[in-house]
Amino acid sequence: SNGKIIEWNKGAQAIFGYSEKEVLNKPTTILMPEKYRQKHKNELRHFITTRKSKLMGKTVEVNGLKKDGSEFPMELTLSCWKSGGAVYFTSIIRDITGRKKAEEALRESEQKLKSIIDNTTNVIYMKDVHGKFLLINKQYEKLFHVTNEEIIGKTDYDIFPEDKADAFRKNDRYVLKDLSVLQIEELVPQEDGIHTYLSFKFPLLDSGKPFAVCGISTDITERKRVENII
Repeated sequence: SNGKIIEWNKGAQAIFGYSEKEVLNKPTTILMPEKYRQKHKNELRHFITTRKSKLMGKTVEVNGLKKDGSEFPMELTLSCWKSGGAVYFTSIIRDITGRKKAEEALRESEQKLKSIIDNTTNVIYMKDVHGKFLLINKQYEKLFHVTNEEIIGKTDYDIFPEDKADAFRKNDRYVLKDLSVLQIEELVPQEDGIHTYLSFKFPLLDSGKPFAVCGISTDITERKRVENII
């Protein structure tokens, strides 16, 4: 309850860089960036007085401070116990630097992918096995006047006439059943009439099972018109 370290395992030594001898009877604030220290002292006093804490029993993400002065992200779980009338605290700490780097790499990858699909004139979309939209690109939003946020959870039946939605759904089901790429011409109603799209539809798999259909559709209306003239 005085905020001093009385136990220190090898895991803590590996994470923070201090030996047990270096930290015993030292304040726990040496393990925290400066910005956390006063708040920690206030929270400790508050808990000793009221026995109430927003952190107790929960796992939170904070930054730790290593012996070399570098900060790192960690998960912290606090618990409290009593012995001989005294109050003690146990901290279970996990260094999540690797996980954070992986998450950041994934975010960067997703941003790059989104930039690619949003800057193409092709219509790109993703639907789950029930036909509900998971994603559309900017070209889809532009042509059909619906945002990605608005279309999530909706189906082709919420956007297109029933006969056209039936055709789209039939093609999607074929892809999900056959687990292969389908190249097909689809007739799509737009503001200025029916357009012909060449669609490539393919399944997205998780552990060998399909969880979605992705489509990339190119407007070939003008090409079809020229072909018919010739």
